[in-house]
Amino acid sequence: MGEFFSPAILAIIHYFKQKKCNFCNENFDSESIKLLKQEAKVVVVQITCTCCKHSYGTAVVAMNPSPTPEKPEIPQGWTKKDIKRLANFKAINEDDVLTAYKFIKELGNDWVKYLPSPNKRKAI
Repeated sequence: MGEFFSPAILAIIHYFKQKKCNFCNENFDSESIKLLKQEAKVVVVQITCTCCKHSYGTAVVAMNPSPTPEKPEIPQGWTKKDIKRLANFKAINEDDVLTAYKFIKELGNDWVKYLPSPNKRKAI
């Protein structure tokens, strides 16, 4: 099969190593699996017992890759210190913006009086 095994092939090998040949009752090994075709979501393999050489059959395996977590986009201009301080916060969405807008609007025209003076503000 070659030296490089994709995660899909490794999963298939792991699965079939737990199965036994119907003819000689020996466990299948990694040499028992021959890759016939691999696409993004489907892998086709031929399984043949390496001990007795009987064909176990062809397996068409639908792969549902686990979603890779999206790497958050770092705003331009952020320093390493900014990333360390702020990157773990959940991103805001449209509802968050509307909620903040309504909250500030309800404070009235002099909402700035509720902000701490610049020399008393804490860094996040």
